[in-house]
Amino acid sequence: MKFDNLLFVGFMGSGKSSVARYVAKALKRQFLDTDTMIESSEGRTIPEIFAQEGEPYFRACEKEVATWLAHDVHNTIVSTGGGFAIFQPICECGTILYLESSFEEIVARLNQNELSKRPLLQDMDQARALFEKRQGIYESVAHYRIDGSGSVTQASQRVLAFLESL
Repeated sequence: MKFDNLLFVGFMGSGKSSVARYVAKALKRQFLDTDTMIESSEGRTIPEIFAQEGEPYFRACEKEVATWLAHDVHNTIVSTGGGFAIFQPICECGTILYLESSFEEIVARLNQNELSKRPLLQDMDQARALFEKRQGIYESVAHYRIDGSGSVTQASQRVLAFLESL
């Protein structure tokens, strides 16, 4: 199995960060989370960025991260935000895995604290519509699709087994 960067895409709450962290540890690779990087560089949370600056500003921050990943980051496992694949040119950043989960499973995984951190999940009807809209986009940018259902360990082991088969 040979790849440079490995980027996880999927809807908010699909387990991208947890699975990517697990895979990075198993493969002894560096792990990065694009949302965490933006929060750190901005000195504020994503809900604060959305409330104070709006979504376009946040997407501009993501674009800076995408450019950096494409040009300066190698041999790294990257978890991306739910909209990263939609708004940023990520194909230049590495091999893309779409971690697929159903909307119902995603919502069931998230406790109230997690839901409150995700501005685009405040209205469940709008969130479901967004989920349905983004599914096709994730599928179109992904090099590979992985079943993200079940526990973090189960999904992570499916990813590792798949990577070994390459």
